Amino acid sequence: MTHAGGNRSAHGSSGDAAWPRKLATFLHAQATVRARLQARFPDVAFHHAHVWLLRDVVARLADDFPAVEFDHECQRAAMRPEGGILSIVTEGAREHPILIAERKHHNGRGKPAENSVIDRLAKNVICLRAAMLSEAIFPFVLFADGSDFVPGSPFRDRAAILAMFGKLGVEHLHHEGARGLFNRGTFYVREEEWPEAEIVKRCWSIAEKSILYYFAKYGEAAFRWASTGPRQER
Repeated sequence: MTHAGGNRSAHGSSGDAAWPRKLATFLHAQATVRARLQARFPDVAFHHAHVWLLRDVVARLADDFPAVEFDHECQRAAMRPEGGILSIVTEGAREHPILIAERKHHNGRGKPAENSVIDRLAKNVICLRAAMLSEAIFPFVLFADGSDFVPGSPFRDRAAILAMFGKLGVEHLHHEGARGLFNRGTFYVREEEWPEAEIVKRCWSIAEKSILYYFAKYGEAAFRWASTGPRQER
């Protein structure tokens, strides 16, 4: 995963001049979560990336599933979730995502459905879900608000489809079902704005549980090696 800049305000909102402020609040919440995690796990190496290139996702899948053929064409295509991809890192530099956070807002006021930010979100969810297939968690979380997310709206239906028909507003970190087929992710959608404290609380829950999952699967020693603190963004 790579660090890269770019305009984050263009694709996260529809119909609200307050979006830059809302995005800034969300990004501040993400920074708060990262700082608290670093304090909670001081000897664990963290890596925060803004971009996950599709070619890197395909390489990861090929490594995890060597008997399966994978392909991709665009070398520059990438996912850029607003909150980035926060991972913990083994000494061998393998990154294990613990929090992938998206922030969307939509006041469509009758605009065509194809302009929905939820529709544009679908590509990211499909790709991220595939990238995490070798694990039993999917640490994706969406915070969406606006007038188009009132109960019974078609935009809530679209979010439910992306959540594999899981209940909205409920954390779905661990895979569900007899064979773990439902890697749903977490979708928080509502009309009223998400306050920073609530974003921090819910992101912390996902990130901390994800770390404990990796500790249980790979052993804490695989991650507790960074005595000098977390890795810098790149």
